[in-house]
Amino acid sequence: FTSRASLIQAKRLHGGHVVGKSGSYPIDFSQLQNLILQTPSSYLLLLGPCAVAPMPVIPVRLYLDLIARGASPTGISPDFASNIGKSLASWLLYDVIGLWAGDPNPKLLDKAKGCAGSEPYILAKLTARNVKVII
Repeated sequence: FTSRASLIQAKRLHGGHVVGKSGSYPIDFSQLQNLILQTPSSYLLLLGPCAVAPMPVIPVRLYLDLIARGASPTGISPDFASNIGKSLASWLLYDVIGLWAGDPNPKLLDKAKGCAGSEPYILAKLTARNVKVII
């Protein structure tokens, strides 16, 4: 049995209501730095329409590396998000359930469990069992 936790910063699409403008997801560079200092298993979850990847999930480490190479430190366009992220469904199936995502650090697990006045929003609790099937 393994326990793992990930930190997810959700961002909502802003400015996409004007005809001809797609808007962007506002980013706070200091928040990204804070997340990555807590765990390398930190992600951005972008809420709003994206053409290729609905509700894209982007590793914070990836976006910080892209900022270092010239990407905007203040916002992500929906088109760019679709190109660099994977859909929430794919991320949950392949990374979370597949146990590629998550940090087993006991301090992070304690933080994920929360305490009085600081309860986390639990996105999912998953249990995997090994079942022997005889045919």
